Amino acid sequence: MSRYDVRVERRACIGSTNCVEEAPEAFEMDDAVAVVRAPLAPDEALLRGAQACPVGAIAVIDRETGRRIWP
Repeated sequence: MSRYDVRVERRACIGSTNCVEEAPEAFEMDDAVAVVRAPLAPDEALLRGAQACPVGAIAVIDRETGRRIWP
């Protein structure tokens, strides 16, 4: 199980596909908006994909502490 909870703010997503290009094992596009494809993807992939978002539409939260990791 991933240690991260990953959320895409659909209204903020601009459909750049950067997250998918950076971490296709974790993200995909659905109707021109990013979605988490595999919530159990490796933590590194989830974080890498989130960090690739040019508008910060992907939040990464540590499940154990509740602390926001990104952005």
